Amino acid sequence: MSVASQASPSVPNASDPAIPTPNLDHATFEPFPGPLAWLGFWITLAIAAAAALWLTGYRDYQIASAIQTGERIIEFQSIGERDDQTIREAIRVQRASIPFWTTLRMLTDFVFLPLGLAARALAAATLAAAWAAIWGRPHRFTDGWRESAAVQGFWAVGLALQTGLIIALGQPEATFSAALWLDPTVTQPAWLNLSLRWLDGFALAGWIALAWGIRQRGQAGISGAVLLTLMLMSLEFLLVIPWELVLGAGMRLTVVPQ
Repeated sequence: MSVASQASPSVPNASDPAIPTPNLDHATFEPFPGPLAWLGFWITLAIAAAAALWLTGYRDYQIASAIQTGERIIEFQSIGERDDQTIREAIRVQRASIPFWTTLRMLTDFVFLPLGLAARALAAATLAAAWAAIWGRPHRFTDGWRESAAVQGFWAVGLALQTGLIIALGQPEATFSAALWLDPTVTQPAWLNLSLRWLDGFALAGWIALAWGIRQRGQAGISGAVLLTLMLMSLEFLLVIPWELVLGAGMRLTVVPQ
């Protein structure tokens, strides 16, 4: 009895012109991590830092301190002018506003600040690419978007270290800015204090890194990179400082019933 032999499958010949071969000479590969991966990591770090402040009670303490400042103002301004019942009602209204300001502070910590990292990176990449296109340079938006996202680590790490310092020292506030040199015994204008805290050491390093990246990618010269960075800084300043002023002044606002 004969056994039929099965033919082994033929192996394709790589030299066969009928078989397409990939051309890797001009292939492009997306660097990893990409901009979304960078932003996801930094946003997670920023949210974790904010959560640590809330879970340890330091953020609640800051809000309560601001409300108590308003109460002291009420008591001081009402001496000899209003009866005790009116003063007590004003203090009750002041304390009743705590949930409202707590909600706004949580939105700032868990929504506005984390999304601000992405907005800053996207704005920097878009503005630099547009500037380059206007002056006939390669726009390199993809590179700028990725590198700007990576640079957001300066802000995220600064926030995390600031939170760690607050918890480690047991102090309600900590900063790496020039606000450290302000005389604590002298009442400083709120806008000055907030401005110095906004541009702390880590934020300053981040802005310098953004300007350096624009220059290194050839999207602008040195003067152009500095100008673009100053434009971004001014825009962010005009958005952040008024909002923080509203939060701070609002929590200390005194509402005295007539």
